[in-house]
Amino acid sequence: MLAAQDHKRIFEHDLGPSTGGMGCYAPPIKLASPAVLAAIKKSILRPTFEGLRQEGNPFVGMLFTGIMLTKKGPKALEYNARFDVDMGDKYCAVVIISAAGYPGSYPKGDRIEMENRHASGDVLFFHAGTSLEDDGTLVTAGGRVLAVSATAETLEQAVRDAYQGVSTVKFEGMHYRTDIAYR
Repeated sequence: MLAAQDHKRIFEHDLGPSTGGMGCYAPPIKLASPAVLAAIKKSILRPTFEGLRQEGNPFVGMLFTGIMLTKKGPKALEYNARFDVDMGDKYCAVVIISAAGYPGSYPKGDRIEMENRHASGDVLFFHAGTSLEDDGTLVTAGGRVLAVSATAETLEQAVRDAYQGVSTVKFEGMHYRTDIAYR
């Protein structure tokens, strides 16, 4: 089981309105102790997969389970299907670059400049709110514009690589959190 920590709020230190996510990191070694992971497996994941199996709906892929840790134990908030991800034994950090105004109204059509598609190491750029103009110009088309993902041997290196990738992107009003993986 792979655990990850999401950063939902728009601003650093979890301030501002909630979003679809401004970044995440995995595994969250500071938050997900072996005891917490065991409790999640026992009280949430095993019953979920057993229920799916009993209903004749075996799940293939990765089931993202949004979980809140409470004083009464872990509680499931949501389930989302994701593509299967194999990071091996590496750490991962993802930083979302958003348009000005997100999660409220935001401009569309701002030209995006990218120095290169690979900053260093295992860095990937996932397009979300982007579009190609007829002339091939990449422009903003949504609130969460790009996700910059990096995998590395340490969490610190994955975070550095993700932010290095972010530094290669430029567009009017771009916004991103600078504290991904710092809690």
